[in-house]
Amino acid sequence: MKKRFLLGVAVLVMMAAFLAGCTLTGENIAVLGKWIDPSFDSMIIVTNEDILFYWPSSATDTLYECSIEAYDNDKWNAGETGSGSHGYMVLRYTKAPEGNPSVGGQYMILRWKNLSGTGSGATMDYSEGYNAGGYSATQEQAVADFTDAAGSFGFYTVGTVRQ
Repeated sequence: MKKRFLLGVAVLVMMAAFLAGCTLTGENIAVLGKWIDPSFDSMIIVTNEDILFYWPSSATDTLYECSIEAYDNDKWNAGETGSGSHGYMVLRYTKAPEGNPSVGGQYMILRWKNLSGTGSGATMDYSEGYNAGGYSATQEQAVADFTDAAGSFGFYTVGTVRQ
């Protein structure tokens, strides 16, 4: 009996050591996939690690790219709330737009709202948040500063469609 107990403890310790070396990602970002904004002929592709921005939607090269540093599928940053199913991502520029190379490595917030449906044909509205003074040097500053109250999200796409 004592041997079984010790064997069980040894197995649990080995499993804990194995899991400690793994990164558990949890749930997927609610807006994963390829999205087309017909109003501006633009496209975004969202993975669990990155978001790629294309303009026009037929472009083969990205306009800019960001890594996804953090996200929440159920709320907005800084305690603000949105309409319908909503959430946000903290993005860090990994490929800056050609016309604005100084934003490389800086942070912004992308918010979505009114997420409706699942799979192909789902729709959402989204907005990229930054302040008139530019982007943020840190993730924490972006989360705290880029809000509706600060005027960071003055415009949302409407009816962006998942492909």
